[in-house]
Amino acid sequence: MAWTERLLMTQAEKRTRIISVGGGKGGVGKSIVSCNLAVALAQLGHRTVLADLDLGAANQHLLLGIDRPLPGIEALLSRGHEDVRASLTPTQVPNLSLLAGTGAVMGAANIGHNQKLKIIRKLRALDADVVIVDVGAGVGYNVLDFFELGAQRLVVTTPQVTAIHDAYSFLKGAVLRTLAHHAQTARERRVLSEAESSGEGEKVIDLLGKIRAQDPVWAERISRVLERFGASLVGNQVTSASQTGVFHAVSKMIRDYLGISVPIVGWLKDSKAIADSVNDRAPLILTRDAEYGRALRAMAETLLVEDVPLEEDLLEIESDLLLEDEDREPETNLAPDALHLPETSEGPRLPKAAAATAKEGYFGNGKVRIYLPPRRKKRPPQKARVEETGRRRRRVTLPGMPPEMARVAVGARKLQSS
Repeated sequence: MAWTERLLMTQAEKRTRIISVGGGKGGVGKSIVSCNLAVALAQLGHRTVLADLDLGAANQHLLLGIDRPLPGIEALLSRGHEDVRASLTPTQVPNLSLLAGTGAVMGAANIGHNQKLKIIRKLRALDADVVIVDVGAGVGYNVLDFFELGAQRLVVTTPQVTAIHDAYSFLKGAVLRTLAHHAQTARERRVLSEAESSGEGEKVIDLLGKIRAQDPVWAERISRVLERFGASLVGNQVTSASQTGVFHAVSKMIRDYLGISVPIVGWLKDSKAIADSVNDRAPLILTRDAEYGRALRAMAETLLVEDVPLEEDLLEIESDLLLEDEDREPETNLAPDALHLPETSEGPRLPKAAAATAKEGYFGNGKVRIYLPPRRKKRPPQKARVEETGRRRRRVTLPGMPPEMARVAVGARKLQSS
């Protein structure tokens, strides 16, 4: 029996669920969501591994209160280290282990192609029920390939315009990268590469239409890949119930432009307790905020009931990665008490803000106070200055006067001199 067949049988028997968490932009709370989601899954009785693949900026051990984690990713990349279980650091949470990432070591984020493949194979071989993969920020090839590792892919964003822009760019890069991995001929890879470099990939749905006109078989294959892309949206740092519409609008925009369905798996309120939990180095779900814990557990249960692709499909991506040339590698309806899962009938709604008060220039209530700068007063129109010249008065043009007025002033002066 070939080694690939044995691996497929082993993977099919244990059915490890891999959930990757990305976002494109730093500071949106991706690592905090990954950490607390892993704790929630472990509390539900599932053997969970949290893999910190934010290479060069790993911090999951700090969020879990671990001072000196075992050399996880660093050990996996070393020669002669084959047992991935020896690289796992136990945590204070039963059923949860940490595969620590590399710290602030120069070049840690710029791993080679073969090293990346080794990490992917080791993660797939983990003896666990669930693996949470916390990927780094940006749209580098390593980041996108680690994000593609998960059968379920969470994109964390906030209602801010910059975060939404980066989340869309991140997903666009992930979609094009996935399509490139499923390309079967050099011509298909060339078409996708040209579309990406020329900006034609901005609307994947339009690119699919052009491909369908030339190669219906390939277009049908692309459609199947997009249908099972498996991404979901997590709204984070929500401060107002009106921000629900932002996430619905983002989900619709992604579907219209990229051709993938990205449902909203949930959104989480912003809270000072989150920052306090980071400073205390203890997951928030274990300490203060019971409301936050209920939201994360509801999200975990939602993810567990979703169907995941067969392992054959995941291994197919790895075989495509093996063919790549290493030289190519560069380097809201927010319920007040918990998570709100939108109904399918809900459409995108634009957020509404209350009017600013005339007294303070703020809108909102409670802890939400958003400052609106006062309106600028309109400057009065500039009047022309006049000077006495004998018995007549002539106009003197000032900076900013229209040319017509200037000509009139000159003409009047010449008329007087004549």
